[in-house]
Amino acid sequence: MVLVKFQRLICGYKDAVTKVEGIAPTSQTWAKKHILGFSDEDIKLDLQQQRVEKAVAAEIEATPNVITHTGLFDNIDKLYGNGPSSGTTSPPAEGGGLGADLGGAPPAGGELPPAEGETAITPESVKKNMNILLERDNVYGVDEIDLEKGRRYLGIIEEQLGKLID
Repeated sequence: MVLVKFQRLICGYKDAVTKVEGIAPTSQTWAKKHILGFSDEDIKLDLQQQRVEKAVAAEIEATPNVITHTGLFDNIDKLYGNGPSSGTTSPPAEGGGLGADLGGAPPAGGELPPAEGETAITPESVKKNMNILLERDNVYGVDEIDLEKGRRYLGIIEEQLGKLID
């Protein structure tokens, strides 16, 4: 019931602010005030929050320029190379790149030594790098991502929305 009321409010708001032939029937501010019941202070706070969220989104979009190498895929790059399709291409080392003197074959023994400034890839380093993505792990390696945490928060959010609408 509460969700239905909320959906009707949102539909009314959307209809009021959606442009038809270049102009919307009402401004977003008017619709927030008269359809959603926002106070002037609520509208001001909402605009401030949108401004901060836009800045955060811009920072997230700039992440590839700020964090150029996470190391998360080093083990895969070590095994399969980091060709143009991987998106993690780095300039070749002096002398033409890995295994250039052997026609592209890896050195004897199949193990590539770490490049200058890099550390060797070990199961521990892979596990450490994966921990930025995963909440739980087993004794060695990845077990699963805990999706139950998200489900719990969705229930809390729905409950809070219900209180706001009533």
